[in-house]
Amino acid sequence: MLNFLTGFLLLFLFGCSDMYQQQSEPPPAQAPIIRVKSLAENQIKSEYIAKESANKYDVLVSWPPFEGHVKILDNKKIINEETTAESSFLIKDVEGGLDSTFDVETYDPEKGLTKEFKLIVKPPKDLVFNGDVYLTSDLTNTAARVFINDNSSIYTMNFNLDLNFTKLYVGSNSKIQSFPTGSKAGPSQSGRSAGNVRLQGQKIIGDLTMNMNSEAGGNGLTGEILCRGGWIISKCEGGPGGNSGALGIFTVELEDWTDFSFNPTFERSPGGTPGGKFSGNLNGVCVAEPSNSARLDKTCAVPATVGAGASGGSICIKYGAGAAYECKN
Repeated sequence: MLNFLTGFLLLFLFGCSDMYQQQSEPPPAQAPIIRVKSLAENQIKSEYIAKESANKYDVLVSWPPFEGHVKILDNKKIINEETTAESSFLIKDVEGGLDSTFDVETYDPEKGLTKEFKLIVKPPKDLVFNGDVYLTSDLTNTAARVFINDNSSIYTMNFNLDLNFTKLYVGSNSKIQSFPTGSKAGPSQSGRSAGNVRLQGQKIIGDLTMNMNSEAGGNGLTGEILCRGGWIISKCEGGPGGNSGALGIFTVELEDWTDFSFNPTFERSPGGTPGGKFSGNLNGVCVAEPSNSARLDKTCAVPATVGAGASGGSICIKYGAGAAYECKN
């Protein structure tokens, strides 16, 4: 009797399972692909896909599902597969900032019609700094991608650098610096002030060194002599040293700080030292002076002083849109 009940229960359970499976809904049928009978030139679309290297892009060419065939040719050579199943093709390694022309042919086998188009693609041009770069004027640039290559230095000099970007890639051992280390003005001349640097974008990738300095003041002229009536009446002290230029302002504004670190430094260049007292050969130095003349060289007219050191300079950081700038001097 027990075996009979066990068999009946198993039969009942398997029957319910089959009943449940029969009542479950079948998977939805995929909608048929509607293919156009002809393609117009404005239906051929291009999308640029950035690669890791600067100014290297892949171009995704796409079109609506088509009943016929599409051929893409580069220098009369077919570069894609002619099938009706495909509605896109990836053109690889196209140079950024340059026009590249391809031929597109569409063929409708039903009507036996062939159309030909010129496909001109121009991926964005990346801004690339390579090696030692010295600004000779203000530089303001907007680019999707900016690259500072390995072992490269941007010297802004006394000009402003303003970069707007989506991504800025910083190579190893690279930096932005106002003036080359040791820059110094001419004798008794004041040093040039540094320009300002502004970096604004979505993201910077890499480690950036920023050295903020200015041109040091030049050393004073060596003292001359004061002559009167052909006679030396004074040995003048040296001229004053030139003042050092002022430091600039470095501003960084990013939306994403996750892959970026930077090391900003201030280098306050000193003013120039005064020139030394006249110590040249005195023989005949006043002979050319008329007996009734008085000569006062410029090194005798002003005190021999040390030039003023660099002033100014600040670093301002903005952590995301809507945040306030945080500055330090």
